[in-house]
Amino acid sequence: MLKRIFAPKMALVFLALAVLGVIFYGPAAQYPFVHDDVVFIQANPDIGRWDNIADVFFHPGVNWGAGAIATPYYRPVLEVFYRLEYKIFGMAPSGFHAFNIGLHVVNSWLVWAVLTIGFACSAGVGLFLACIFLLHPVQTQAVACVSGISNLAVTFFCLLSFLCYLMIRRSGMDLVWLYLSGAAFLVALFTKEAAVVLPLIVAGHEWSFGAGVRRKAPVLTLAVLAVLYLAWRQVLFPGFSAQVFDSQGEFRLRLLAIPAALLNYVTLIVWPVNLHYYRSLDILAPKLSPALFLFGFGLLTAAGLMKVKEDVRRQVLFGLGWFLICLLPVLNIAPLINEYSFVQAAEHFVYLPLVGILVAVAALSPGLALGLSRQVRMGAAIGLVLACGMLTAQQLPFWRCEVVLFERAAAFEPRAGRVRLLLARSYADARRYDDALREYSASLQIMTEYVKKAGHSGAGAVYAQFVKTIYFDRGQVLLFKGDLDGSTREYLCSLAVKSKDYGGFNSRQQDSRTFNNLALNMIRSGDVVQAGKYFKQAVVFDGNNAEALSNLGVYSFQKKDTEMARFWFERALKVRPGFGSAWEYLKELDRSPAAPRSFQKG
Repeated sequence: MLKRIFAPKMALVFLALAVLGVIFYGPAAQYPFVHDDVVFIQANPDIGRWDNIADVFFHPGVNWGAGAIATPYYRPVLEVFYRLEYKIFGMAPSGFHAFNIGLHVVNSWLVWAVLTIGFACSAGVGLFLACIFLLHPVQTQAVACVSGISNLAVTFFCLLSFLCYLMIRRSGMDLVWLYLSGAAFLVALFTKEAAVVLPLIVAGHEWSFGAGVRRKAPVLTLAVLAVLYLAWRQVLFPGFSAQVFDSQGEFRLRLLAIPAALLNYVTLIVWPVNLHYYRSLDILAPKLSPALFLFGFGLLTAAGLMKVKEDVRRQVLFGLGWFLICLLPVLNIAPLINEYSFVQAAEHFVYLPLVGILVAVAALSPGLALGLSRQVRMGAAIGLVLACGMLTAQQLPFWRCEVVLFERAAAFEPRAGRVRLLLARSYADARRYDDALREYSASLQIMTEYVKKAGHSGAGAVYAQFVKTIYFDRGQVLLFKGDLDGSTREYLCSLAVKSKDYGGFNSRQQDSRTFNNLALNMIRSGDVVQAGKYFKQAVVFDGNNAEALSNLGVYSFQKKDTEMARFWFERALKVRPGFGSAWEYLKELDRSPAAPRSFQKG
């Protein structure tokens, strides 16, 4: 069996997939970090640390600050991946992109192995379907976005675990394969929570193909590991399970939206056009049409399967089961809310489910090709692969920068306030200030409506915080445009929004930054007295705001109070030991009677 796995044919298949992967995904290696990549890599303070690596397994991950509507984030193996990549590539995006492309190629090769070893698929048909997995345009999001490695990595470990399970069925109850399957599954769980469905897939395979000899050990092993993992998550996030059912009305709406979500994912695979980031579904939209369509499609599928052979029917049903089971974590049974009534329906959600569709197609392929000559079959297969490749090549450039990425997202999701906010920020970074202000205004209008609709609730506090942030960002942009009065006005509007009035917590750190920037505006306008008051307010709201502490030092020195200046500079360094400006100010105090004059913006 091992000889079969490592046969030259496997190497040739891998080489073919690698060549196609480089041809069609290679341009992504030149793209920068975008959106989530910045959070997980560029802005990750621990990205270069290994002394605290064990902590990532015992504590929740990134704090999104979204209160009760956020899904708990716990993916420690992913953090290990990021640190390893940083160790190898530094902050060069090209290395991270190349790693994604390589892992996607490996996953495509594993798909080929699963199809040929587990489902008696011919090498040629397996290669064709592996190429579809590799080049299907819906995969672009998972591959071109560096943080999409979460989907690539969890799929790698799940396919590896499933392949080891298949070896158990072929080689008898070999404990080595059982241990390897369990180990790969355990790593998958700590890579991304979506892996928790793998025991159901293995159980489905046993039920579909285990006639005569059904092996309980693999299913029970994976099931026990899944239960232990879920118990551990409950320890880390003790209140989240209850949040799923907190609002019975919202939970009912999410369940009613499942047919629309399923139809969305089927459409993405069958007709992959208008692909874009931040794809959402409105759970308040009418639900009847998608449900009726899926019901009719189900009846037609059932009628068609009645006419095929038993073994074909079993494999098709298993493939469709794989597809549906893998989608369970993203059908919004547990809330995956983008904003207000819009739930996530992301394209990368179908990365692993697509394997199930390919399993079903593998079973039907002999019947579909019946009566066709070898040349026609080859031509059709090559044509489909090239069509997928061309669609992927067209989709890939939308990831070349944040402006292009969010312009496309906003074109398809114009009512999404977060998309408009992200587009505004990308415009601001590109110094397209008028465009940024236009998008900030659109986002502000949407978020203000959400605040009114959500009222005094946790969600209301979240949207109030967005409103506060938008005012602050607009103040920054107006300052860059030279509108000092407009900037000051926006900062004051930001301070006037109190998220605690809507059931949340006051954002003292945000307000501290705003007071610091207000003080700088007062310096620019010549009102030094008011500037001092604002600097002090900034420190009152957040005593760890190093910029505000340092600015108070500069302010005190300019008031000829060298003792207080030294106090504030030293306090800033205590908060942030590597704060270079504060060190320079202290040195200047020691060697020169002239006061430091450089203030720090928050």
